[in-house]
Parts: sequence; C-alpha cells; structure tokens
Amino acid sequence: MGMDFIGFEIEQVLVDEANALAAQTISDAAFHCGSFIPRETLENLDMDCEI
Repeated sequence: MGMDFIGFEIEQVLVDEANALAAQTISDAAFHCGSFIPRETLENLDMDCEI
C-alpha cells in the first residue's frame, strides 16, 4: 500500500517475534524496543529493553 510501518514494544521478546514474523512475510515493517511512557514512570517497571 506504499506505507511505512514502525512498531514499538517494551518487551524485547515480543520485538524479536514481531521482526521474525515480518521477515517471513512480504512485510517491510520494523519493530523496535521502546515505549511512549515517560521515562520517570518507567523506572518502576520491570522491562527488557533500555529506553
């Protein structure tokens, strides 16, 4: 459809799964470990990636 897609996920294992699935299809989607949650809020969360 001519659109670019970038996905963000806070759990690295889900990022890896999404990228693997995209690689198996015709999708050019790219997934990255990250969050839109403010950094000061993230200090209290247990997460796999560094923001």
